[in-house]
Amino acid sequence: MLKMGAKLKQGSKQAVPSLVSQCEKDCIKVTDEEMVKAVTFCCYGDQLVTVGEDNSITIYEYPSMVRRWTINRHLSEVTQVTAHPGAQPHIVTSTRRTECMVWDVESGQLIKQLKFSDGTETKYRYRNIKYNGDGSELFAIMMPICWTKSSTCHIVKFCTDMWSVKKQTYLKGEPLAELAVW
Repeated sequence: MLKMGAKLKQGSKQAVPSLVSQCEKDCIKVTDEEMVKAVTFCCYGDQLVTVGEDNSITIYEYPSMVRRWTINRHLSEVTQVTAHPGAQPHIVTSTRRTECMVWDVESGQLIKQLKFSDGTETKYRYRNIKYNGDGSELFAIMMPICWTKSSTCHIVKFCTDMWSVKKQTYLKGEPLAELAVW
């Protein structure tokens, strides 16, 4: 008799565990109180980072899941996190509002709060923050907090040496939802 969630391989009499049953077995419960919004591995898989609606960033040693740091410096719900693709122990987080911050996961210290302005008084939120393949640049979609049909979205490239805007382009009247970087 097959276990729940197991399937037979075609042409075989052995049961192969389904993806759902495997994930349930390997799942690690982080906490009861926190609603986790995003998770990433960093530093070649040695650390796991979670961000959540309680405005915090939590860094765990992996695979032991020992909590290393909890950072509560954001003013609103943290919705995104991206990790440096190389050996740099850096992560970048952004919130539902206008914050985007660069962190050192080894020390738990803030490296830089990113700033963007298009020369108007429009407030922008950072969406789809992503490093390029070697980590020398960070890309983000800048979406106005209050969207109208005449609003402008920007795609911004930050240089990660100085954390300054290197280049930007914009699209007027169309909200941008996704960004792929390689």
